[in-house]
Amino acid sequence: MTSRQHDLYFAAFDLLHVNGHDLRDVPLEDRREILAEMIPEGQHIQFSQALPDDAPSIFHLVEQAGMKGVVSKRKDSKYRSGPSTN
Repeated sequence: MTSRQHDLYFAAFDLLHVNGHDLRDVPLEDRREILAEMIPEGQHIQFSQALPDDAPSIFHLVEQAGMKGVVSKRKDSKYRSGPSTN
């Protein structure tokens, strides 16, 4: 990794704390809005855009991209550590 640092990117998809404030009880949609505003364009930190709302479209995109799986969460859900039905 040290010889290819310019090739590395960080995809940010959620924000749990900012400036000493705990955001875990804030709905995901709001946390993502705050996060998107914090990430400058054209950097090695990129905001992970949301995918379409319907599962067949998402699975098609994932398959086309050659990805192995999907992690999803309800837009209005609050953060809880570990697996959940949200």
